[in-house]
Amino acid sequence: MTEQDHWERQRREIDSYNLFYSSFSGVKQNRSLIDLGFKAPNRFPKVPIRGVAEAAEPDFMSFNGSTVLLAEIKSGSNLPDSYIRQMERCEKITIEDAEEYFVDSNYFDDRGFARGDISNVEVCIVFDKDRYENRVDAYNSAKLDEMQSYCTVLSQSRGGVLQIERGGFDNAELESLLKGGISLPSSPPTTVFLGEEVEKESLAVSICYDKVMPDLKHGSVELSVSEIRDFYPKRSVSVQDIIDVLTFLNGISACTQISERKYRFREDHQKNIFGVKSSVSKQQVDEYLHENNKNQSSIGDF
Repeated sequence: MTEQDHWERQRREIDSYNLFYSSFSGVKQNRSLIDLGFKAPNRFPKVPIRGVAEAAEPDFMSFNGSTVLLAEIKSGSNLPDSYIRQMERCEKITIEDAEEYFVDSNYFDDRGFARGDISNVEVCIVFDKDRYENRVDAYNSAKLDEMQSYCTVLSQSRGGVLQIERGGFDNAELESLLKGGISLPSSPPTTVFLGEEVEKESLAVSICYDKVMPDLKHGSVELSVSEIRDFYPKRSVSVQDIIDVLTFLNGISACTQISERKYRFREDHQKNIFGVKSSVSKQQVDEYLHENNKNQSSIGDF
């Protein structure tokens, strides 16, 4: 896989998350998930299941006062058995499991719900429309039959709709809305910058866009490794990955190192901060670190 392909896969995955996320607001004058009362979802939750060793890990989990909606988003063309097992675990989530997760994560308190409100749990998997039609559906009929026994299968496309492809929902309003399809924007707003699997390139983009740019209006932003780790409290972000990414950002002049584990982002770094997506598309973080270490070793030889 080339460096560009490596970022392209991450970018496509993040774009898929943001396209689905846009179904909560939809397109002006068209119905969306918000019209059914669904609130902004929790991202990448880990939901313990009673009696099951492995937790369920959907990409998004939302609630509208009665129905829990779990969604897994896929951007590729394959349908491995691991996807089926993943949706099987999601299907095992009970009302009690969902309730415990929402209470423990403060979702109920933050959004004004109460224990005892949940009446059912709906599970879906969402594929890219073109890839679903040309690859997933075309070559995986038996697997999709099994998948359908655990969840509803949806597809989505930019400027198109989020709609049901296989199966259906018990919730009549959700079934009706997604059978007709939720209109989606051609260019959905970017809300998600970091994918389910934390990779260094998307972490670099997330640090710049989620953390630095909102605060750069104050003139400069100083961040330590521990502050960045604390910014992702519910994600498995390693300290070493943060150090590697900050070293990369320093190398492309998006920031300057001011102490062993502290960096400063300034307004005169803006061009390179904004350009971080282009930078990671041209070079992987690990590739940069390897070349940088090799150059330092060469200098040391003299």
